[in-house]
Amino acid sequence: MRRSRIENAVIGIRLSRDNKSYFIVDQSTFDQNHIDIQAKKARSYGDYSSIKKSTFTCTQTLKHPYIGKLTDIHIELERFDLDNAITENLSGNYITKGNYGIKAYNGCLVNSYQNTYYSLDKGFDLSYNCELLAVDRNHFSFCTTGIRANDGCVLTVEEENIFDYCTNGIWASVSSALYVGTWGNPNYFTNCWNSITASTNCDPIQIENNDIKDLGYKGIYSTANPGCTQMIRNNYIHNSSTLTNKCHGVFMDNNVSTTGYNISILKNTIENIGIGIYVNVSNSFYVHENTITLPDNSLHYGLNGILITGADNGSIKLNEVSGNSTTIFDSLSASINISLSTKPILSCNKVEYTYRGITLQGNTSGAKLYSNDMTGCFYQFHLYDNFNGIGHQGTSSSCDLTYNNRWFTHASGGADLCAEKVSN
Repeated sequence: MRRSRIENAVIGIRLSRDNKSYFIVDQSTFDQNHIDIQAKKARSYGDYSSIKKSTFTCTQTLKHPYIGKLTDIHIELERFDLDNAITENLSGNYITKGNYGIKAYNGCLVNSYQNTYYSLDKGFDLSYNCELLAVDRNHFSFCTTGIRANDGCVLTVEEENIFDYCTNGIWASVSSALYVGTWGNPNYFTNCWNSITASTNCDPIQIENNDIKDLGYKGIYSTANPGCTQMIRNNYIHNSSTLTNKCHGVFMDNNVSTTGYNISILKNTIENIGIGIYVNVSNSFYVHENTITLPDNSLHYGLNGILITGADNGSIKLNEVSGNSTTIFDSLSASINISLSTKPILSCNKVEYTYRGITLQGNTSGAKLYSNDMTGCFYQFHLYDNFNGIGHQGTSSSCDLTYNNRWFTHASGGADLCAEKVSN
């Protein structure tokens, strides 16, 4: 079907239960249909099918029997494949106004190239063991959720995709595998409330080389993924304007592991975010080589570069956290704040210009601090409500073994050490 138009139908095009069927849709328009295209159980010939350069819209509410409603599903796929990367057989389409842009379930294989998903509840929705094998150069705008993958799916979001003004940019859940930005050029997220979310036993989780800007609440959020392999690396997370809420750059929540160090948060650059990296009720993790610059903003208090709560056996190493003339007088701010987390290792970090440089609160027994530089903080190091102390810290001389922490002068002229039972 080329250069055609279908409107006011219950189902515009329907393929079902015929393994020798396929369709070609090119430069066509679908408008005011309950379902534009429905393809089910025709997997054998899916590679021959294509949907290209077409418009899927709903310019008015539907007629009987769906009076007052918008299109429910523009493209519905069940056990049907649109995954031919050579022909890019789902490409160049404009999909707007409806509940689902594309809804795929029950074992579909799909790619998406250079499509625009605009003003939809879900731009691309996958469930029940589907694979979205390649997502390149698509634009998801003003969607409640740009891409949703649920229940054993594999989602691969490669490069140069744009997500803007979405409540959720990408959301993977329930035993799905998530790969975002692991090839070539970055993906771009702008003005999304939650940019990338992985929840409930997703494994693996690999989020790399993304540009996340002006986030509303969470940039990268992982929750309830215990023991799963997670790599968060080389992302640029930043707010360009005055901070209006205390958002989180990277938030790891309830990811308890019993099989070793599975969580790695490495080499991310985070700027003007209220809490740069937050690890909560998660254990056995690496937070290494991140660069964090806190916002200069007096509207919010308690800004933290790295915040660790209830998370044991963490390695926090080679990070640089910088505050400013506002955070140095914010009595709740800290460059690195560790609370109720045992056996943390803090080494070779550089922190400056927050009220507290490095803070240990509550039970942080077994903590080791070595070769950290603390500059220009009101309290360079603060041991707070810790009745057991953290033990003798020793003396040595290399970055991996030394305990040679350094305190530098702050604005009031001295380096305050507020820590009992610490030998350094």
